[in-house]
Amino acid sequence: MAGFAMMVGIASVHAQVVKFQTSNEFSWTYPVEENRTYRTLFSADLQSWMPLGDLFLPSEQIPWKLPEGEQGFIQLIPDIPLGDIEPRIVLLGDSTMADLSILSIQFHGWGQHFSDFFNDQVTIVNQAETSLGTVEYFSRNKFQQLSLVQPDFVIMQFGHIEEKNNISAEVFESNLATIVDEIRSINAIPILVTPAAIRRFDAEDNHINDLADERESLLKVAREKHTQYIDLNKRSAALYDRVGNTASTFITVCGNECDDLSHFSRTGSYVISSFVAEELPGILQTFRKPLDGLIGTIDAAFETDRRFSSLSVPFVELTGFEDEQIWEWVYPEGTIPLP
Repeated sequence: MAGFAMMVGIASVHAQVVKFQTSNEFSWTYPVEENRTYRTLFSADLQSWMPLGDLFLPSEQIPWKLPEGEQGFIQLIPDIPLGDIEPRIVLLGDSTMADLSILSIQFHGWGQHFSDFFNDQVTIVNQAETSLGTVEYFSRNKFQQLSLVQPDFVIMQFGHIEEKNNISAEVFESNLATIVDEIRSINAIPILVTPAAIRRFDAEDNHINDLADERESLLKVAREKHTQYIDLNKRSAALYDRVGNTASTFITVCGNECDDLSHFSRTGSYVISSFVAEELPGILQTFRKPLDGLIGTIDAAFETDRRFSSLSVPFVELTGFEDEQIWEWVYPEGTIPLP
């Protein structure tokens, strides 16, 4: 055990020793076993220990907000060896994440093809559905469905419905915190995902992030609940801002002649889900397929989208897309994942 005076600490790993450091640069180390997962245990006074934290690999950096007071204590509890894990992952969120294949050949949620990013050890159960926000999570009794599936991880994206229905930040954050607690009550690990950006631009072709407030609320809850998170809103908004309105038409389902700027084409669903897959916790990265193995799949998806496009202007002429330029648009210069 170790005690410290500051309120926030992080862990990083060197060989088989975890190093903890607080914001005042006070640090200590903790020995760990290679390829073994751990859980965290916190206490403010050695009497009132908080519940065990989520499963994690010591190689991950996870921020903690410690109990109030001048001193806090932390302990690492050995858990499951990495080789014994066969993850069951539930996806939970709205239609931008859902499997929309029964509705249309053109509409796709980013979770629709998420299983393509993993090997056969992983089971993906997509429970995202249309118009599912945190309020609807409770009214539709989604917790009962989660309990039946018995997931190991729940990757959840909320925020679109809150923005659409003008749900206050206070209600949104309270609901999120309760959902995190419910997921942990069935021994599953919650991973919060900020809402995928809406593809909307101003007259100067600058991206407008309508979901910035919802992003901040979700990040706030992630910090307060010691929950791992993926900032999909930041990553997708940066993509739209970098490539602009015209060049990004292939990502959403109707290009620029429809009002729907939130849901994805087949191509877009792969692009957005690749952002999520890349930023998953290390404990799940073990089960990832190499991204360059999906290049042919995504190129084929683009060809399908191009054939079904509702654009009156030829798609290639409108976007300027040729051959593998999609990778140049999606990834910053020098990081294109080509073989």
